[in-house]
Amino acid sequence: MAETDKTPVSKRKFDSRDFNTIAEYIADEHARRRESKDRKSKVKIWAEVDRQLRMEPDLSFKKNSKGEFDPSKKWMPEFELPLQSQTSEVLTADARRMMFPDSGPWFSAHAATTDKYLDRADFAALISGDESEVPSKINQENADKLVEGWLNHFHRQYDFKGHWDRINAEAFHYGIGVGRARNVRKSVYQNTAKGVIKADQTIPVLFPRSVKKTFLDDRPFNLMNEGQLIGPSVIFEETKSLDDLRLAASKGKTGAKDMDGGWMPRSLAGMKGNAKGNVTVLEYEGDLIVPRKTTRSLFIPGAIATVALGEHRPKVIRLRFREMSTPSYVVVPYHLEDMDSPYAESPLMKGMPIQKAASLMFNMLNAAAILNGQPPISYDRSDPLFTAQGGPEIYPKALWGTLGKIDIHQIGDPSMLAQVYFQLVSQY
Repeated sequence: MAETDKTPVSKRKFDSRDFNTIAEYIADEHARRRESKDRKSKVKIWAEVDRQLRMEPDLSFKKNSKGEFDPSKKWMPEFELPLQSQTSEVLTADARRMMFPDSGPWFSAHAATTDKYLDRADFAALISGDESEVPSKINQENADKLVEGWLNHFHRQYDFKGHWDRINAEAFHYGIGVGRARNVRKSVYQNTAKGVIKADQTIPVLFPRSVKKTFLDDRPFNLMNEGQLIGPSVIFEETKSLDDLRLAASKGKTGAKDMDGGWMPRSLAGMKGNAKGNVTVLEYEGDLIVPRKTTRSLFIPGAIATVALGEHRPKVIRLRFREMSTPSYVVVPYHLEDMDSPYAESPLMKGMPIQKAASLMFNMLNAAAILNGQPPISYDRSDPLFTAQGGPEIYPKALWGTLGKIDIHQIGDPSMLAQVYFQLVSQY
């Protein structure tokens, strides 16, 4: 081997300029995704769906051309139909029943029974042998059952099915359900001969996350000339207390390869929050490229970078490297219609305009019924009886001893409004 081949290659390290570049890129990318035309149109629809799910009446029909409430329409009914909320309840229940049936297990497990697997697993500690009618040798079926029991055990450690209910509900509401898987520590208290002992276990947990705070990658995946595939990234936005962040950074680990680590406490020094002491935190997960002018750019696959947006320039406060090659995010689209958009459509988004029209028609129907049940009338103001009473008193079997004429005014046709209303409901 030549002498030059033995020269050690120095590892490339991050400096402050690289961290500033990462922070500014993530902040700019978050702002771009948030202000994109596709995202803003979806957010507007999501807000309308939320109003309908809250059954909060839309009172725009009571406003005039200037956007002010018309006092003359104060009497008109205010209803919001429960069509959307009923659909959400039924779809979520159906999804739970189909995903987790009562007839049997909802998944099948298959273990790779390689020689390395059989040598590593201590089956002697699990199986007592032929005396208890259990074979001492492990076959494929036995290994599959062990994996199935292992998975069921961890699913029972928390509300696994309830978390999926929330993910599915967001998919039905907004077209996208988002979950994130990660390992968490769980404290277990055991009664032993020495007393109660506390032990910490690490278990995998799937957390539901809202798509309203999750910004998906809306760019086509980049295939470089060198054949390097740049995977998509996800940005999650949340508001955190600056004091809590400083406490977590001071007690957290600093190793970037540790999922509980990657903290950089110095980045939080001098940072200021808002009036409530909070800052906006962006967590970026995905492949990351750090451009450099003098040397070649850095490519970081599976990076998880956390950026804090304070009063000054954004700063990277945490940087980790994903343990697995697959993303920790589980994105569940309901129905994708646009190839250029990562955001999908949902039943409630499609039913939103019909719900809106049906609720308006139902309000108009009730208003017309009130007018026909208690119609406005006109009378002769020169009649002495009505003048003394300030107008006719209307109640069942009322007797009016007057020579004046009373005109009843029928306004609106409830039958026609009812037909339109029932047609809209049938369309939904």
